[in-house]
Formats: sequence, C-alpha cells, structure tokens
Amino acid sequence: MRHLVDYMASCGVRGEPGLDDAALGELERALDARLPEQVRQLYRLCGGVRDTVWRHRSPPMRLLPPDEAVDVLATLRECADTYPPSPEARYLFTDDGSNWAGVFVEGPLIGKLTLLDHDETSRAPRFRDTRSFAVRLAEAGRAELSWSKMPTDYPLAAACEPALAAEALPLAIAYLDDYRAAVEVDDALLAAEVAVHLLPPTEWAALRELLSSPHQFVRYLAVGVAGHQKQRRLVPDLVAIARAARDADNYGHWSAAVKALVAINAEAEVDTLVAAADPRWPIWPIRRARGS
Repeated sequence: MRHLVDYMASCGVRGEPGLDDAALGELERALDARLPEQVRQLYRLCGGVRDTVWRHRSPPMRLLPPDEAVDVLATLRECADTYPPSPEARYLFTDDGSNWAGVFVEGPLIGKLTLLDHDETSRAPRFRDTRSFAVRLAEAGRAELSWSKMPTDYPLAAACEPALAAEALPLAIAYLDDYRAAVEVDDALLAAEVAVHLLPPTEWAALRELLSSPHQFVRYLAVGVAGHQKQRRLVPDLVAIARAARDADNYGHWSAAVKALVAINAEAEVDTLVAAADPRWPIWPIRRARGS
C-alpha cells in the first residue's frame, strides 16, 4: 500500500489524512460492510484523493475519500439498471469517467477487486487483492497507461504464478458448479463469467466445456481466455467456432476466435479462415493482431 501512496507523493498528489479506527468504523457503517484488512491499511495511510488534486496519470484511478465512497454506493444502487454493480462489492476507486474499481466485501471473492467499465460492465474478479491492485496502479502511472490497459491478475495467464493458480482453482470449480446448476440464465452467465476468469491454464478441459456453452456470451468469454492462455489443445474448437460464426454471419465471434488463434500462433489455421472469410468483413484487425 505504501508503494502507491509514495508514488502519488512523487507526482505531487497529496491525499487526505489517513483514517483512524474511529473514522474507519464510521466508513464501514456508512457502507454497510466490513472492509478487508488491506483496504483498511490503505485508508490508514491515505484517506482518499480529491478530484481537485488528482491527475489521470498519477495513477489512473484514485482512492475515494469516505464521503465520495458513500455517494458512489448510493449512485450505483440507484443506477443499477445502467451500471450493474456487484452487490457483494464496494466501489472505492474511480477514474472520474463513470468507471470504478470495487472490492468484494462478502461472498467467496472477498478481498478481490473487480472493474466496472461503463462500456462493458462486468462483475468478474480482476485482481487478487488490494495490494496487487495498488502496485498495478503505480506501475500504470509510471508507464502512462490508462486503467483499462493495466495488466490484471485475472483471467489467469499461461505463465501465472503457481500460488495464484492454486488459490483460484477451488473458486473456479465452485463457480463452474453454480453455472451447471443454474436455472435462471442471468445466474448462469454470472457464474460462468467468474469461473472463466479464475480458471487456471491447466484446466483446459473445463474451458472447452465453456466453449460449447449454449450461451453465446459464455462462448465469447471462453474464446478470449483460450487465446489469453495460449491453449493450443483448443485450436480445433476455436476453428470450429470461427467457421460456425462465418456461417451465421457473426463477424464479432469470428474475429474473436481468429484473434485467439493468432495469440496461440496457429498460423496455418488463421490463413485458412481468413481466406474463407466473408469478403465484406474487415480483416485489418486480424492483420493488426498478427503484427502485419
């Protein structure tokens, strides 16, 4: 946590005074949640950053002072149809552009962080804890990256830490079970979205199951993770998805599947699919993904 606070100070960004135990207790009562210990540690070091002193590159999101955090909770609850927040999270960071980062304060994901993007809303975990998020914020500030370009812990990468994968696996299995048992579509989609972010790269068979989901959204997510994890065993599945998307005139899913194959370096399969693509479809995103 100190890493982030020191970085902000080096940029001339002065945070509010840290919170004592009484102020932390007041904040938790107002948020109707017990904050994870790492969040409490951060608030002890820095009581938040006002928008009047914050600059987007120092870092790309700011920690909300208590009064703003409480206001955001009310705002997101009122606008839940537009910005569907996770009821298990409290959104304590923002870029002041209607995007937030939230900390899970209850449920199986407690302590992890999620990103609420107003263009592409999600309730999936993206960072293992507040410490990891704070480090990435400082790194992004130094590299002048937007929050949307920051590396995340989830979905798990092909070469992720063994400890991170071991921690995520039981959660992924639990959410997969929820997905399989779900009766309501919304429940199935949420469980699958969380599961696909937490699946370690060793669990390619579970990812293959999600590639065959009856839900288009789940298949789309699984395609992206297959490419992210460079799952070579799933090349035939991705080719089949791309061909089916071509036949259904679904450019979005075709492009996603081909980009995943590019990430896996399945060059021959990509060449074949591009040659057979609808001539009306733009191919430049595939060329850009290939670096050509």
